[in-house]
Amino acid sequence: MEISTEIYSIGNGEQQALVSWWPLPAQWNNLNGHNWGYWTEWDEQWYCQRLMAIHRGDPRLGVPLTATTWRTKVRGAASARLLTKGILAHSENCIFGK
Repeated sequence: MEISTEIYSIGNGEQQALVSWWPLPAQWNNLNGHNWGYWTEWDEQWYCQRLMAIHRGDPRLGVPLTATTWRTKVRGAASARLLTKGILAHSENCIFGK
């Protein structure tokens, strides 16, 4: 089974939604509590679990998701986002003197 990275439109008429198998780059790259700038062991575990759910046809976990659902899923805890934002700001200040 090949897993597509394309975006699909589902629904009828004016009630349509865009869904995808994986979070879009803008969703993943946004400060989300999990994007550390490199692929981590946690990322690999998450990817493998998601891929297995898709291959099994899990009706709850192995389906394409809307952008809103992806944003919620990859967002992470507020404390993790705050910590990441603080680390980035401090790093920029130390490196660039901003």
